[in-house]
Amino acid sequence: MKKQFSFNTASTNGLVRTITATNFFDQYLSKEEVIKMGLDLEEHAPNLLVNLDKFIEYSKLEKKIISVVQDKTHQRTGMPYLYFTMQLRNAEPEIMLYNAGNLKKFVDDYEDGRIKVQFTLEELLNEAREV
Repeated sequence: MKKQFSFNTASTNGLVRTITATNFFDQYLSKEEVIKMGLDLEEHAPNLLVNLDKFIEYSKLEKKIISVVQDKTHQRTGMPYLYFTMQLRNAEPEIMLYNAGNLKKFVDDYEDGRIKVQFTLEELLNEAREV
């Protein structure tokens, strides 16, 4: 489903925050949540871990979300997830993310232009493992 329009809230106050692997934990997920999610996805849903990696990569490259971000529940497993489409140069990949903690806020903040992503999934997982 394509969006008809978008409200960019960042343009109203001019503030765009840079999110790094270090300050991500202050606003979206705790280090413990990231570690648990990474382990759970690696074991039970590796495709969702790949999707998280892709979303972070595309966000770092400032690719657009071009559909409505749908907040859904998996019919069989009851798992909450987010579903949306992003725009690359020659493709429109569909992204499905496990909706843990404040991950929806992270996606919404990115979509609304409030944040600039400056980390990879690997950097985030490494930072989460540090004491």
